[in-house]
Amino acid sequence: MGVFINLEKSLHKAFHEKSVNKINPRKEFFRLPLSEIKQKVINEGVEDIHWTMKAEAAEYRESVSMLESSSETDLEKELVY
Repeated sequence: MGVFINLEKSLHKAFHEKSVNKINPRKEFFRLPLSEIKQKVINEGVEDIHWTMKAEAAEYRESVSMLESSSETDLEKELVY
């Protein structure tokens, strides 16, 4: 268990600059590719892990699509004279 606590601390330290929430460090969201996290974990000596590099995330992907469509529609409205 201690290995994972140390790993978590190491990851937080390594990716601090990429934290999304600069006010509350307990909100553990970071803007970086999963491959960067994977490499750091491997460099820390943890190799017995199953990685899912592309999650299904259907609701997230649908939300992104809706936002993109909405943005395009808003842009089209602005461009129409």
